[in-house]
Amino acid sequence: PLEQVRKSPPTSWWTRYRERVAARRLEREAEARRLEEERMDGLLEKLHRLGREGLTAEEKRFMEGFATRCRQRQSGHQA
Repeated sequence: PLEQVRKSPPTSWWTRYRERVAARRLEREAEARRLEEERMDGLLEKLHRLGREGLTAEEKRFMEGFATRCRQRQSGHQA
């Protein structure tokens, strides 16, 4: 006997669109995190070589913001 194959109902164009938009957003967020981490690596190397006095005010702000975002992600909050 043939087994009946259950097909799920077709998804609407709106659902597919929202899924694509969400996937693109996740990709952009992942890329932004990767770029931030690369910048942070460079700043940590500079910090190691020159000390805190060798960083600009903007670099210090970036590092503080990066640390805050990391702590928020670890505690389950989104920034």
